[in-house]
Amino acid sequence: MSPPDTRAGLFPFRSPLLRESRLISFPAGTEMFQFPAFASQTLCIQVRDTGLRQWVSPFGHLRFTVWLPTPRSFSQNKQVILHKLQQLRNEEEDIKAVEQQLRTLQDEWEEIGPVQNEEWEALKTKYWEVVRQIYDKINAHYEAQRQVYEKNIEAKKAMVVQMQELTLQANEANTYKLWDSLTEKVKTLQEEYKKIGPGARKENDLVWRQFRTAIDAFFELKKNKAKEQQAALLERIEAKKKLILEAEQLKDSIGKEATQRIIQLQKDWKNIGNSGKAENQLWAKFRAACDAFFAAKDAENAAADKALVENYELKLAVIEKIKTFEPVDKTEGLAQLRGFSGEFTAIGHVPASKKDQVYKSYKTALDKAYEALKLNQKEREQWDFKAKLDEMLTSPDRVKQVQREEPYQGYRDWETDRK
Repeated sequence: MSPPDTRAGLFPFRSPLLRESRLISFPAGTEMFQFPAFASQTLCIQVRDTGLRQWVSPFGHLRFTVWLPTPRSFSQNKQVILHKLQQLRNEEEDIKAVEQQLRTLQDEWEEIGPVQNEEWEALKTKYWEVVRQIYDKINAHYEAQRQVYEKNIEAKKAMVVQMQELTLQANEANTYKLWDSLTEKVKTLQEEYKKIGPGARKENDLVWRQFRTAIDAFFELKKNKAKEQQAALLERIEAKKKLILEAEQLKDSIGKEATQRIIQLQKDWKNIGNSGKAENQLWAKFRAACDAFFAAKDAENAAADKALVENYELKLAVIEKIKTFEPVDKTEGLAQLRGFSGEFTAIGHVPASKKDQVYKSYKTALDKAYEALKLNQKEREQWDFKAKLDEMLTSPDRVKQVQREEPYQGYRDWETDRK
């Protein structure tokens, strides 16, 4: 659309968006109001009216019309406005300030009034050309801004998705370490979101509400999980306190059953799990009780080992007696050998590594002593049975040993002789 022609009495409406579509028209003159057109450059005087008329215009129409030329200052003022517009076109300042100045200059342009015909076309063309260039600059700025806003919104939407994924991961979190890691990621996302920049207001508000909702859901879940974990933590603490109490009661106990129970308590401690900040303090008490128990057990074992060594030496002494045995007659010799066997059996256990060796030496010495007595086969079997039976009866686990033995044929004969 070409700029309007003010010679037709039409002026552009004062709106930068509707400048060429809405115009104000000055109506032709009436008897009440006179709106003559602008004068031409020449002075015209109406031909004198020689006829007499009975009717006279109510406002004293003098029957002549005069057109005067437009002032030169109008053209000069519009040139000044045009120059300012050209300067504004090249400005790089804030775009809103450019818009404001453009409206002000357009208002001033409209308020100046008409110019001479031969200057108007050139001024009008230049004016609209520079105005359109400024509007193009403004539109280009807002288009670039719109693209930036779209990128910002897309980036924020991606962060909303990341935040929602972190909330889903939080549903599976069951340790303080994992919760701390997820919380740090959430804080990082919040800082990155702030750095992205704005977007279109409506979309920006919508995305922010989504992001804020995801964050609130995460921290609400964290709060609820913390309550659950705290309750579970208190249960673990109480369970470990009970283990500590039982371990302290067992620390002075001895025996296999006490040892097995302490070992089971240690397994239960591991199965209960971590008890948070109280773990180190609780563990110190539990370990002290266990260490006291095993220290006492070690002392007991050391004493038992010493006793086994002493038993070993005593049995070797009995074996030496059997080796140096010189019987006077058969009856007395058998009685002495039976006494040696009882003494050997009553001594007790020896170290496991020496058990077979010392028993073999004992049997060898005993066999040689029996040979020296010149016993027949039946007598030998009876005395072997008697020696074995005496060994079982003097043993700490004699009941089990007797139950494991098969009935012996000479048992009744031995019972008869004994009576």
